[in-house]
Amino acid sequence: MQLMSTVRRHKMSSAASFDQEAHRIAVASVRRHSMDSDSWKHTVIGELHPGIAAIWELAPNEQVIASGFFSKANWWAITTRQVASKFQGEASTLDPRFGIESEFGNFKGIKRSEAPEAQATEVATVKLSSGAAQVRFEFETGKASMAPIYGCMFWSRASRFHYGSSGA
Repeated sequence: MQLMSTVRRHKMSSAASFDQEAHRIAVASVRRHSMDSDSWKHTVIGELHPGIAAIWELAPNEQVIASGFFSKANWWAITTRQVASKFQGEASTLDPRFGIESEFGNFKGIKRSEAPEAQATEVATVKLSSGAAQVRFEFETGKASMAPIYGCMFWSRASRFHYGSSGA
């Protein structure tokens, strides 16, 4: 019985250290590329937005890289284990440890001739590299867009945290 307890504790500690290391690196990257985060209306770095915390639960040891909340029907979270969202009332999730690709459209919110006012939000599409799953979510444009962009960029580039590597 003692041996089994030691094995379980080791596996849990490995999962916890994986999450801690991925979180530390990803959040540092998001912060490094972000400006004026105190002025963001819907987006936070390194924690679950309070609006999401009331309606969605993390797995044990899972840590948040960035998240954004507009309403109970429109929110997103990038964590050490998933990209999750509720977009237009539809919930979806994918595991970024399989590798992802992402598109953020007009993330700067630049005015266009067909829309003369600056865009406050845009819709992102995040897909598994294999194309097997997709998540869409609304995000804040402008400076706040760096949080989901660099959160996803971490999962696109940090192959040592992907399944099949020595880290995951």
